[in-house]
Amino acid sequence: MRRLYCFLLSIIFVSAASAGDLFSSCRFHFGTEVSKATSNANIMKEVDYLSMWAGSSENYNMESFFTTCKNNGKTPVVISYIIAFTARRDWSLQDCNVDPNNNLCKRGADYLRQQKSRIMNQYAKYARGAAQSYGTGQPIVWCMEPDYSQYSDAGQNNGGLSLAECGRFMNEILDTIKKYCSKSLFSMDISPWKDTTWQKKWFAELKLSRFTFINTSGGQSRADLKFISETWSEALPTWGWVFKTFNTPMFADAGYGTGGSNTGHDSRWDNVSNLSVRINEGVYCVAQANPNSNWGSTISSLRSQLPKPPRCPGPDETGVTVPFIEKNIPLLHPAASSPGRMNIIDLSGRILFSGKISPPDLILHECIAESEKTGAGMYIVDYRNNKDAVRKKIIITERYGRKQ
Repeated sequence: MRRLYCFLLSIIFVSAASAGDLFSSCRFHFGTEVSKATSNANIMKEVDYLSMWAGSSENYNMESFFTTCKNNGKTPVVISYIIAFTARRDWSLQDCNVDPNNNLCKRGADYLRQQKSRIMNQYAKYARGAAQSYGTGQPIVWCMEPDYSQYSDAGQNNGGLSLAECGRFMNEILDTIKKYCSKSLFSMDISPWKDTTWQKKWFAELKLSRFTFINTSGGQSRADLKFISETWSEALPTWGWVFKTFNTPMFADAGYGTGGSNTGHDSRWDNVSNLSVRINEGVYCVAQANPNSNWGSTISSLRSQLPKPPRCPGPDETGVTVPFIEKNIPLLHPAASSPGRMNIIDLSGRILFSGKISPPDLILHECIAESEKTGAGMYIVDYRNNKDAVRKKIIITERYGRKQ
């Protein structure tokens, strides 16, 4: 019997959506851009996932990418830059480190305000194309809008969007993708130059419960540092802080810089010592944008030397290495002494489990264990019978594997 240990609390925490059968085994994963793998058979053999940037064309242009993923058994990871690419075509807005004046840091918020329907139509176009190219039976990972936080910056013309506005806009995008690709999994870009106080507010507004992963972007993440990329202040997030705070595995990227410029293979992500520390701090994958030609052999030699990640998202999360510990768990409420219906709801409002329950099956973990979608994090438990209605927030502190 699978067990989940819960405490009835009124504080806010975040959860990670289930990743289903995203990867076949609980281990550290490697990826690269699709063009790098199609030109190197050994790299194609060894990587676990392929990536491609979405939005560069007005029309959907990713059929070949998804076909390559299907034919080679690789997980597709979409780097979704649709807002930025569309703004570039419509208003000639550039990345902030490319053009000092006509850029997304100054006019991006106004573009979002004025072009919301345009952006949603582009997302619908790409999500519909992905469903047609790849099908809807397997998950697609969408790494959402690198540098999305720039639209909230105070330096924006007419002021930045509020964090709440950014959160609502992003969740409408996620809903649009889910309409066509129901098994999509989402990763949210982190802005490592923002301090940890800001990070907590930001991810709370984004509803991190809808995201399975957090990812870096910009190709400059550091395998050799405790900080993700910046080191100028102790108030900035470290790899370990992100995982400890949000319990969300991370995708790292390397090998490119300003404007997507090729900075070459980052060998710091080939170092066993670096990788071991980062893995234990929650880094789950790394993508080399411009790998060396012999990187496939490097991956093969690294695998047996690396530790198992502390968390591998999946329906049972059997990769969690914490041993099974028996605990006493109270009933939800005295009202649960008579038969009723239990609903388990995530923070986006999705019902993950709904079932009729009767004594003596009213202990919380027994109900939650029936759901394949609950991981560590915060949920709402709603219990109703013919006399009472009870709704409480719960924190699931751990998910364990099957008790032997």
